[in-house]
Amino acid sequence: MRFPILVILGLAVRLAAGGDGTTAADRPAQLRRAGAAEAEIAAVTGLLHRVAGDGLPIAFLETKLDEGLAKGVASGALQKALEARVARIRQARDMAGRAGYTQPPVGRSGGLWEALALALESGVPEADLTAVLASGGGRRMQRVCTAVNGGESLALAGIPLPLIREAMLGFLDRDI
Repeated sequence: MRFPILVILGLAVRLAAGGDGTTAADRPAQLRRAGAAEAEIAAVTGLLHRVAGDGLPIAFLETKLDEGLAKGVASGALQKALEARVARIRQARDMAGRAGYTQPPVGRSGGLWEALALALESGVPEADLTAVLASGGGRRMQRVCTAVNGGESLALAGIPLPLIREAMLGFLDRDI
């Protein structure tokens, strides 16, 4: 029983780390196969290059791109979704910076910035996330990240927003 679980986890890690074999150079061909026009391909690849140049976690966008391509989303709609995700990751970076979390995100995944952006996308109010960041006091980044990830999961499960805020802050208050 243990072996299949390890194989599945290994595949998940590979995919999360970009182990599907798709590189930045392959993106235009991948978009062409999906039916995107050359102008749309240039817009999407340009957006990816700008994000990488700004020091934002590119894997955060690549995940959205891969999801959209797998679902057959029209390239115009996909580009809008990517631009919205860029706005969220910038918003998350700024929120974290204002709260004293100035170090860049962890690895390719984006760490705290990505957790904040996903929580925002899932409907967790910025004010609630700001309160969580303030409660962390610019330290305990991993613990704050865990609280935010939990809040996002609760939002996706349909838990009322006041309870989500209470759960995130309560998690940080326990300081286990």
